[in-house]
Amino acid sequence: MPRFERDAEGTGVIFFLEDEVCVSLRGNSETRATAQLWRANDPDTMTAPATGNVLGETFRNRLVELAAERFGEGFDLENLRIGLDNIATAFNRGTDEETGRAVREFLS
Repeated sequence: MPRFERDAEGTGVIFFLEDEVCVSLRGNSETRATAQLWRANDPDTMTAPATGNVLGETFRNRLVELAAERFGEGFDLENLRIGLDNIATAFNRGTDEETGRAVREFLS
């Protein structure tokens, strides 16, 4: 399960994936969340916000496409795809290690 924590504003969750990728999710639920991705410490790689169902493969594929545009050639998109799939899995069964709260509670 990817590491995650509440964002600074307390309105969403940030996931930390391989290759220094951060994924911010905000919204009322995982089925209607706004996502942004970026490479750690490089704000120039931040994607435009996209809204959709993180549990749906179509939305996750769109996030991979957005990242491909911003992260540049040579970036391992398959690792990103796996990381986004793991985020979807975390919403189905994951809990925060420190608080014991389910990941979906961070979007409530």
